Formats: sequence, structure tokens, C-alpha cells
Amino acid sequence: MPLDHRDYMRAGPSRSSPGWLPDWNAFQWVFAANVAVFLLQWLFQVGWLVDPLSGRSIMPMGGVSLEELTRGHVWTLGTYMFVHGSPGHVLVNLLFLWFAGRRVHELFGGRNFLLIHFLSGLAGAILQMAVGSLVQGDTSSPLIGASACCMGHMLACAMASPREQITLLLFFIVPIRVTMLGLGRFLLLSNLGLGILDVLGVLPGWLAGGSAIAYWAHVGGALAGWFGAHSAGRSGGAFLSLSRPLPRRRTVGTESHRQQHRSVSGPAVMPEEESASDRLSEEIDVILDKISAHGMDSLSEQERRVLERASRRMSGVG
Repeated sequence: MPLDHRDYMRAGPSRSSPGWLPDWNAFQWVFAANVAVFLLQWLFQVGWLVDPLSGRSIMPMGGVSLEELTRGHVWTLGTYMFVHGSPGHVLVNLLFLWFAGRRVHELFGGRNFLLIHFLSGLAGAILQMAVGSLVQGDTSSPLIGASACCMGHMLACAMASPREQITLLLFFIVPIRVTMLGLGRFLLLSNLGLGILDVLGVLPGWLAGGSAIAYWAHVGGALAGWFGAHSAGRSGGAFLSLSRPLPRRRTVGTESHRQQHRSVSGPAVMPEEESASDRLSEEIDVILDKISAHGMDSLSEQERRVLERASRRMSGVG
């Protein structure tokens, strides 16, 4: 007999990772992988392309390009997301990943965090290579960095919490208040505009790094993140499902039926714990009904906190 949402919340997630591995969530593993790859390549000089004539290190290995893919190096579609070209490059992406990726993990859960992360990276790489090869005739310039993934997370956050306000430091000095939706729109439209200027050959070289910036990868990643979050929150999970702390299933029956269900699906629960779980699940039912009817925007701060607390409880965090 399948578990209902109360049984699932009591039982908690199963741990399948070996005991010698850190008990990290999906976000922590992705974040640590970016740090580890950067340290290996930049601190220990592991995995670099070397000029055969001069012996000089040219750039970190793992970037993706159409030329690499035609050689059969299809794995570069995944490795490029963890390779960075400078300390500043990795620092900016890690800051965005910490801010937006961690929030996506809290709202959507680990599985959907990974889907948004890698689908955004894949969409960004495909769009960048398509524009580069078809419009600019460039098939060899490698794409590196997690910025397409970060853009996907930023747009997913903007869709999930559009009215949430944050403070940005303009030029690291002037504080300005913006909504998540406003920030997401600005990032998408600004990269789209700069990408068009780059394609037309009229982008000044001093502007945001000029053509060294993969604007179309940012656009592709942002669109993938937007589509994933939009489908999850507004279309009943057609693409991804929000990491709701319980499935949309309710058990109706007599008390003896529920008691039999508990005896089959898991260990007995103390009355106090059962009562607390029942109260929490009833609150969640009301919140999920509200989301289904009016969307995530309709939730109050208190309801968001209840939803996040239940999500952490289900995932075994906190």
C-alpha cells in the first residue's frame, strides 16, 4: 500500500549514499564540485591544455565547442559547467550559485534543482554554439563556466518569488531595492540585447568584457530556468514539480483503516508526534490548495515559512 503524505513525512528520505561520503544535499555537491575543479586546475595545475611547442599552459580543459563535439567529446557538454577561466570568473558564479541555486534547492528540492541546473547549462551551451557557428562562423571557441546554470536558477527564483525584494549594491556602493522578477527580467533582457549587439559586431570591447562574455549561453540558461519554474508553479508540474513537502494525495477512511495503513508502511508514531504531523499536514493542504488556485505569489510570508519548514523536514534538513 503506498504511503500517504503523513507517512512519508514521518519516515523521511532514505539515505542511499555510502557512509564514507559526506551527507550533503544536491546543492552542496554541485557547489563543492565547482570549487574542487577550480582548485585542481588553478592551484594544482591539473587538467590544462598545453601548447606543444612552448609547453605553456593555454587554458583549463573541459570546455565545450562544436569542434569538440564533432571529435566525439560529448562529455564536454557537462564538464564545461564546472570549468572557469579565472579566479574572478569562478567567484562571480559561485556567488550567484550560492544566492540563487541554494534558493532553488529550498523551493524546488534536490531533484528539481539538478534538473534546472543541468538543463539550463545544456540549453545555454546549445544556444551559444548555434549562434556562434551559424551567425558568427565560430566553431572552435570553447565555452566554460557555470553562468548559464546560474542564470537558470536566477530566473527560476524570479518565477517562484516574483515579489520578493532584495537589496543590490550598484557598483558595489549604491544600494538599490529590486524585486526578484525585476532582476530576472533585467538579466534576461540585458544579455539578449548585448548578445544582439555582439552578433551585429557593434558591441564595444570595453562593455562587460566584450565578446569574451557568452551572452547567448546566459540567454539559453535563463530561458530554461524560466520555463522549468513556470511549468512547475503554473501548469501543475508539466515540466518539473515543485518540491512540495507532500504529494497531492489524501487518505480517506476509518480510523481502523488508517491504523492498519500505519502498521504496514512504517513504525508506530507517538500520539504527540502524530498530532504535530497531522496539524502540519493540514496546514500544508490549505497552502497547496491556495497555490493551485492562485499561484505561489498569493502566499504570505508565514505560509512560505510553513512550506519551507515542511520541505526541510521531508528532506531531513534542519
